[in-house]
Amino acid sequence: MRTFSFLPIVTVLLLCKIVVQHSAISTLSKYDEGQVQIVAKLKLKPVENVAKPLPPTESYSSIRRQMERQRNLFRLQLDSAKTISARAMVLDAAGKYLEVTITNKMIPHWYGTPWSFDGYTETPGKGKIACGYFVSTVLSHSGFKLNRYKIAQQTPSLEVLTLHQKRDYIEYPHATLSSLSDSIRKNLNEGLYIFGQQFHVGFMLYKDHKISLIHSCYLGEKPCVTSENIARSRIMYDGSYIFFGEITTNKVLLEQWLHSSTIRVLTQ
Repeated sequence: MRTFSFLPIVTVLLLCKIVVQHSAISTLSKYDEGQVQIVAKLKLKPVENVAKPLPPTESYSSIRRQMERQRNLFRLQLDSAKTISARAMVLDAAGKYLEVTITNKMIPHWYGTPWSFDGYTETPGKGKIACGYFVSTVLSHSGFKLNRYKIAQQTPSLEVLTLHQKRDYIEYPHATLSSLSDSIRKNLNEGLYIFGQQFHVGFMLYKDHKISLIHSCYLGEKPCVTSENIARSRIMYDGSYIFFGEITTNKVLLEQWLHSSTIRVLTQ
């Protein structure tokens, strides 16, 4: 009978693990390291009294299963809709469902997860996560068929354009905080958006006339996933350049979600 030594096998497995981890880290977002430089340049003070969201009441895995079941129901409704108005009603309902479920059920599991420019955990509350990976992971776990690694490795503008699904994103160059908030309330529909800056991305929720940024924030004593009013955000300041892409009000993106269509990541 032939015998085999387990030592070489264990050694090979360990080497493979190291190679995979190094590959993931070496292909991190091209812009995350720029955040570290911004922290020193802006010298921003942490904002006090940031609202603490309610803790989640359902397990993360249960929420994901519920979203998958509801996505299939919406897909059947959309495929059976006979008129343009009927299809629009289904997509509108699907968008509102996504907004509420992502922001009220899924994301609360992520609050407090530490930020790191080389973080890419997919387990909320464990490990660390960069801003781009926070966005891509939440959307992937919500049922969007996308490569969470590839999209998070792009610049903020490409990440926003990938999801916005249109030629140009909604941009506000050199805006003051007051004019930015006024313009959002005047020109955008309420819903969940992706926002981008030169070195940062996250979610923007516009609901009930309130505007919140939900992101893996790289500022503060304990950088982590947080939600904050846009006017008091630690990463917003007068003259900053910010741009948005639609998510839950985006009919093209919603159809891709319902039919499990692969979202093509823009790389240039």
